[in-house]
Amino acid sequence: MCTIREATGTMSLILVAGGLAWFNVRCSPSMRSWHAAVALPVNGRRLVLIHGGYDGDKALGDSYVLDMDNNKWTDVSAQIKLSPRAGHTAITVEQGGALSIVFFGGGDNEEGFFNDVFVVRYDDGLGELLA
Repeated sequence: MCTIREATGTMSLILVAGGLAWFNVRCSPSMRSWHAAVALPVNGRRLVLIHGGYDGDKALGDSYVLDMDNNKWTDVSAQIKLSPRAGHTAITVEQGGALSIVFFGGGDNEEGFFNDVFVVRYDDGLGELLA
């Protein structure tokens, strides 16, 4: 996602069916690179979760979900208590109708690289927050 900040607000370039489109997005997270991002296939909604990344100074530990249907970010950092990191990966896994988000690895520019796995179940508070 490419973001342009203007005096009037934030415009984000988002991939949609048929190409890219500009949207006004409210309350966007801080600028970052090397974050993990994953689509959340929940009840036909278009949700994208990002976690962490690097802001040019330090590794970040916050998490946000973008609801692409109403162009709104929700801070879900309290539900995803993963340590600050950049360069990590995330996937969604669905088993028995339950959705989980699996994070792996990354680094924090202080302690080096991580080889840990962190799992967040969508039902454990994240789903209620985004309802």
